[in-house]
Amino acid sequence: MRFLISNWDDGCTIYDRRYGDTHALNALTAAVFGLLLAEPDIDLPSVSAQLAAEFPELLEPELSNTVAAAYQQLVSCRLVQGRS
Repeated sequence: MRFLISNWDDGCTIYDRRYGDTHALNALTAAVFGLLLAEPDIDLPSVSAQLAAEFPELLEPELSNTVAAAYQQLVSCRLVQGRS
């Protein structure tokens, strides 16, 4: 198992055993990470659609933009692999 994850009310912390890094994620970024971890081939519009009910305060296009930013953060932290 690559990741050790501690969930909190407002997000999670992730220890990445591969790189020895620890990351603190807010609730939305943690939710994006969880979906990408569970379904590696899911596309970002599907991630946004699944998270719409969980984050009703974010309306489109803000939700999609925020999901895209969270995805970029996860790629930058090497928690998920970038897509072409």
